[in-house]
Formats: sequence, C-alpha cells, structure tokens
Amino acid sequence: MGDRCAAPSFVKVIDDPDEEASYKLYPFDDGMGSNLHTTAREFAEWGNLHLNNGRHRGVQIVPKEMIRLATSIQSPAYPNSTFPTNGLFWYVQGEPKAWSELGEAVPAGSYQILGNTGPLLLVIPAYRTVVVRMYNKLYNYGGDRYLDYLREFSNLAAETVRPIDNLMP
Repeated sequence: MGDRCAAPSFVKVIDDPDEEASYKLYPFDDGMGSNLHTTAREFAEWGNLHLNNGRHRGVQIVPKEMIRLATSIQSPAYPNSTFPTNGLFWYVQGEPKAWSELGEAVPAGSYQILGNTGPLLLVIPAYRTVVVRMYNKLYNYGGDRYLDYLREFSNLAAETVRPIDNLMP
C-alpha cells in the first residue's frame, strides 16, 4: 500500500530513523504488527468507554460484563510473584509487581494497554481518569529499561491526577 492509498487522518510511522516515515499496515494476521491506526481523541474515547463500563454518551454499546472481564484480573496466580497480572489484552493493577508495566503509584483496579508503535492508554477508575500517550515509532519503550520507562510514566500520570485531600496545613 503506498502513501496515496492511506486515509488522510493516518499518521506516518517511523520504522527506521534513517528513512522517511510511511503509512503501513502489517501484512500478516499474527498480532505482531501495528494495524490499529487511531487519533489520540479516538484512543481516549476507547478508554472512556471502558471507564464508563461500556457506555458511550448515555448508550450501552458494549455489555458491562464484557468490560468487567476485559479489565479485571484474568491471569492465573503465577509461582513467581513478580509477574504482572492481566485482564483480556489489558495490564491490570492488583498488588504492584516488579515486572509489571504499571508503577506502584497506580491504584489497584487501574488498567493499561500498549500499542506496537508506542501509544499507551491508562485508565484509572479510582480517579475517573483516562491518560493517552501517543508515539509513532517502533522500538520506543526505552530499550533495556523498558519496564522502568513504562512504570515511571504510569507513576507520573497517577501522581499528577491523584486527588489531594487538603492543600492547607
């Protein structure tokens, strides 16, 4: 598919910093490539749909039970307690875990999903918050510090929106 066929709202993806960015759809159905092309607003609306238990503008468009299943812990109890907990496609915060993509400042019940070219969607129900981070480059999560980078981002997001009980001493 050439650039002329891409929808005008698509954003070019940087595969190689030494080459011009291009519009690409992954040619296989193995789930390893990027085929979801969306705007930050659409991504946030998807997060908001989950935050609101499948309701969009007052209309139930996804069954509440499906949202609950997707965003609650579905992974088994692993023998290694440092492994993260997962819903259906979402990383779900239960007890903070050393190998989780979610930092320790993120409240239990929060969930996050990552995209192949760097987008990140974090939903924090306890704070009624959806956080979107858009990035459009492969191999962008910090290399060897992959988990540190993702945990730091989610911690900063959670700490930024965390309610403050009393500003006055």
